[in-house]
Amino acid sequence: MLGLKIKELEISVNTSNGPFSAKLSFNDGLNIIRANNSSGKSTCINAIAFGLGLEAILGPSRKRPFPKSLYEVIYKSKTDETPYLVQSSNVQLKIANSRGDEATLLREIEGNSQKVTVSSLISKQDYFLGAAGEVGSAKSELGFHHWLAKFIGWTLPEVVTFDGKETKLYLECIFPLFFIEQKRGWSEIQANIPTHYNIRNVKKNAAEFCLGFNSFEQEKKIFMLKAKVDS
Repeated sequence: MLGLKIKELEISVNTSNGPFSAKLSFNDGLNIIRANNSSGKSTCINAIAFGLGLEAILGPSRKRPFPKSLYEVIYKSKTDETPYLVQSSNVQLKIANSRGDEATLLREIEGNSQKVTVSSLISKQDYFLGAAGEVGSAKSELGFHHWLAKFIGWTLPEVVTFDGKETKLYLECIFPLFFIEQKRGWSEIQANIPTHYNIRNVKKNAAEFCLGFNSFEQEKKIFMLKAKVDS
């Protein structure tokens, strides 16, 4: 159902004392990242969500899901606190879909984090995250989540909000089914679904979308009829 593969992750940091970077390549199937404590395992996992513009699924905090070493300062070592000041940093993700198309995503951590640059063999295009006026990233042709849903092969359904309006079932509402955050994520399925979209039955809608159910139009009609009766 997901139709998305993470092929490679690279985190790059430019500092006052030169560049630092880390790169991980992933194979099909199960991949295990093993390292000592405080070695960057969580940073790498969070960087995947960040590179996809989905850091909201990591929890309710709006802060960058990274240590200060990616946006403020890197120390020379654990025993030598000589500071290397961070000048810029970014995440690059190489992804592929079920059709075999590949693309590389670049999103800045320290810099313009509301832009994602998508590169492929034939094109390079900047897309925005968040909102541009009244148009959001999931609806505009230049919105990154609009591009990502299309790349995966998803047509996001229209669902109903608590105030009776129609809106898309956003990617941030779907991906908690595929991404388990290590602290709150084990408390329940879809623990970190964002609530600020005000979508009715958001967890049920996300699960039914992933299972291939097509009851969204019927549910909208039932809600609209109930609203008419109540008024």
